Amino acid sequence: MPPPKITHGLSYSEFQALARTTPEKRIDYVAVLACAGLTPSELHGIVGRDYDHFQKDLRVGGRSARTIPVHPVVARILLKRATTIRPGEPLFPRWHNIQRQLPALCERARVPPITAKDLQVSFLRWLAEARVPEGIARELVGRGSSRLVVEVYRSASNRDLRAAISRLPIQ
Repeated sequence: MPPPKITHGLSYSEFQALARTTPEKRIDYVAVLACAGLTPSELHGIVGRDYDHFQKDLRVGGRSARTIPVHPVVARILLKRATTIRPGEPLFPRWHNIQRQLPALCERARVPPITAKDLQVSFLRWLAEARVPEGIARELVGRGSSRLVVEVYRSASNRDLRAAISRLPIQ
């Protein structure tokens, strides 16, 4: 089996453009995938009791079960959704055609086409750009040792190197 294709995700400004063109019905999905670093299957598995609104922690199930703190933007979305569903129901019902619709949304936003998984890569990219240690990033996305995290962090380092060269006073 070939190794997974590693993308560089979206920059934050590209993500903002995508968010502006995403229909209201789907914006919460896109925001939580990108701003909490979740996979689509993790997102679809979240039920109301998984979110601790006092601690602002989210219990994520699946292969890499973990409890993570969430950004205030994600906390607001989770609280809003948790108060509008019946106990035990998923906060994010399945978005069956996400793999088809997301590239179309990207095209409309004039950003590089991505998959739902690439939103997690975007989250990792933002962490790397914020100089969050790689080990912390692994914990947040539930990947103890992952080629994905290493590749994203390596590409961030390469961007840093290119940026350093561009600041040289050589003419």
